[in-house]
Amino acid sequence: MRFLCGILSTVWAISALGCSALIANAGIDLEQIDTRELIVQEFGQPLSVHYTEDGTIESFHTRRKIAEPLKAAGYCMEFGMLLGVYEPKSTAVEVGLFTWNSVIGRDFRILFDQSGNAVRYELYFDDDDLPVSQLETQNVTDE
Repeated sequence: MRFLCGILSTVWAISALGCSALIANAGIDLEQIDTRELIVQEFGQPLSVHYTEDGTIESFHTRRKIAEPLKAAGYCMEFGMLLGVYEPKSTAVEVGLFTWNSVIGRDFRILFDQSGNAVRYELYFDDDDLPVSQLETQNVTDE
């Protein structure tokens, strides 16, 4: 029984070290890639392109880890406010998301202005967010 308590205490201590913030902040930081050419070089051709009056919205799919600095900051705040009690659950969630995104992949989209500079990116979105009446859509396929 003491051995089991020792193992559980060790696992709890290791998982309560703030690993969820480190996992969330690891990977490619999309804020550092600011032009269309660099995005295409890094992730390949977009899956679809939506033309708007502000520029273009290009959708991509990747299995690579994308850094989420705001999420990491949230985990740090959670760690400080709850004194690490919630950290093992947060670490397990981040490991699960990392595994899921590595196997299945994830979609993201980037809004480019008229000159090809990235204005903003979205990792979590719903296709219904796009105002269909204001968009012209072109699916990009390999021919």
